Order: sequence, then structure tokens, then C-alpha cells
Amino acid sequence: MADALEIKNGIRVISPEWMVILKHLAGRPKDQLDLIWLLQASDLVDREQVNINIEKVLGEYASYLIKDLQSEFDYADVLRMRGERNKYE
Repeated sequence: MADALEIKNGIRVISPEWMVILKHLAGRPKDQLDLIWLLQASDLVDREQVNINIEKVLGEYASYLIKDLQSEFDYADVLRMRGERNKYE
């Protein structure tokens, strides 16, 4: 995959942005947990790049998946804010 990231020893791994898409599409409970974890992590996932990747693959149909993923983005943001608030209590 052209968007794979190269790590030590030339090993290529999928980017966090593609992982978000794949986890969302898989939809299993474990994948949903992984997805929320990925989205809560600070500076791990470029959400705009997620949308760009979806548009590259789905073209005019991308808006359906992007809209569906937005609720996951929002949920992860709420959980992250709740966790940050709890740090100070």
C-alpha cells in the first residue's frame, strides 16, 4: 500500500488513518474499542487525512462513510474530555 509507513528494517505498516477506516468498517466490538482508543490518543490520527483517504476510495459516495465516522470522532472527543476533566478532580 502506497500510504503504508516504513519503520525499522524496512517493515511497512498501515497508517493510523487507514487503521481507523478499517476498524470502523469491520464493526466488531473489539474493533470499535480499538477505533475509539485510536481516536482518543493525542496527535495519533489526522482526522482530515482519514476523510481524504475515504474520498480517494469512495469518490462521490464518501460522504456516507465520513458522516458515519463523524459520530465516532465526536464520541472519542467526549471520552477524551471526560478523562482530562477527571485528572483534575
